[in-house]
Amino acid sequence: MDPVIFSNALILKSTKEILDYLRNNREAIRYMFQIAPTRSENTDQFASVLLSILSKDFSQEELDEIRLQSLFVHLAYYFKRAKADEFLDTCIGFISNPYFKIRLDAWIKIGRYHTYAEHISQFEKYLTLLSAALDETDDGNANELLQDLADYHLYAQEHLSADAYAKLSKLFISKEIELKFPLLSQFNQRESDEIADLNIQPYDGHEYTPSDFVNDIFDTHFLNSVKGNSPNYPNLLFGFPSSEIRFAIIKQGQADFDRKYQGLTSENVTDLYCYFNMRMHFYSTLSLLERSNVFTEYYNSSGKIKFIDLGCGPGTSGLSFTDYLYQQTKEKVVFDYYGIDSANSMIAKARQILNNDVFSGTNECKFFNTLDEINIQSFTDANCIIINCCFVFASESLPIKEIANKINQIIDTYPFIPKYLLYQNSVKKELSIRYEEFKTLLIKYDVELEGSEIIRYHNVQYPSYEYKTVKGKFEILKLA
Repeated sequence: MDPVIFSNALILKSTKEILDYLRNNREAIRYMFQIAPTRSENTDQFASVLLSILSKDFSQEELDEIRLQSLFVHLAYYFKRAKADEFLDTCIGFISNPYFKIRLDAWIKIGRYHTYAEHISQFEKYLTLLSAALDETDDGNANELLQDLADYHLYAQEHLSADAYAKLSKLFISKEIELKFPLLSQFNQRESDEIADLNIQPYDGHEYTPSDFVNDIFDTHFLNSVKGNSPNYPNLLFGFPSSEIRFAIIKQGQADFDRKYQGLTSENVTDLYCYFNMRMHFYSTLSLLERSNVFTEYYNSSGKIKFIDLGCGPGTSGLSFTDYLYQQTKEKVVFDYYGIDSANSMIAKARQILNNDVFSGTNECKFFNTLDEINIQSFTDANCIIINCCFVFASESLPIKEIANKINQIIDTYPFIPKYLLYQNSVKKELSIRYEEFKTLLIKYDVELEGSEIIRYHNVQYPSYEYKTVKGKFEILKLA
């Protein structure tokens, strides 16, 4: 849905048709407002919708009902972003939720200051008004108010002179004012906890070999099975030649791994996938993690890293992150892992692999068939959210709109928590088409790393042969 389609669906319609449309398209409307750019043509479309709604003969009961209230809130926050204060003010008049009204009214007042002196003299009044919008029953409300403070700070930086901005900034960090307003204290604590930029380093071309910990995982969870059931190893694996395995059994990673194949169980098929792909993907993720020490810094700070592994397969990238941290600390690692995969046989293998002595038993380790099943409300203790996408966007069946929608929810819900998307895929252009489409659906992001690399690795600890390579396209996105 786009603003033009949305506008055409509501303008000149009856009150019943409008209410029915809002009910039947609630999620699509919410998503449209999340990603709508603040362009003049969009503002015109949304203004037309607002004026059309107000021209209808809705009863007060209908105006207070959730469908229209949600629309007024969506429109209000769009107009806030677009700095269309006239329409924002109109929306505020029809919003019944007192917390939303207070937040938006506080923003309107900022825009009406005529001199920088008003920003200084009215600062504590602004904090009083914003603090009154704190809803103790809504866990996400505090984050939204902190985002309002961040928006004000940015607004001042963009609109005030350097001298005026410096004077206002002193008020933002005033310990005396912090004592009066816990919200400001919390804002400054979040600011001080923020880790520095990624400071990306290039891959130095070194050859990876498995650590003792990882080597044991590989042996235990698939190599021993493949070798033990292959009398003619390595010429035949489970009795099949490598060409048949790659193209007919595991189908270059795109097979239905819950299905059997000519006497092979789904577990056998999963083991063959691990044999051909797991080590390559393991080093692909590891090389990306090593480009910056920012993830180590978050690991060593207060809070907990949340690692969402999209298309997790046998838990390869979760294992890679575990080993990445373990090789630095030599202690059990602590982070929460969420594996997403449509194949239950892959999830079963991932459970086995991550059930090890290094990945601490205090971690939350959960698996789902779709990203939408994750309860993101449990992320309140996060200090960083990593969304990992290791060779998953090659799948033609990947529901990219649903995935983008969920990631946008995470962005909206946790604006102050740093969020990164790690992307690894084939260099073939046709296998990146869906990823490029997916990025257009995200609210906002910055590309911190983009490029292609050839990663060198060995499958065994003490190789007697030349290294293998994986040539991949890599990106790190910092999600707004």
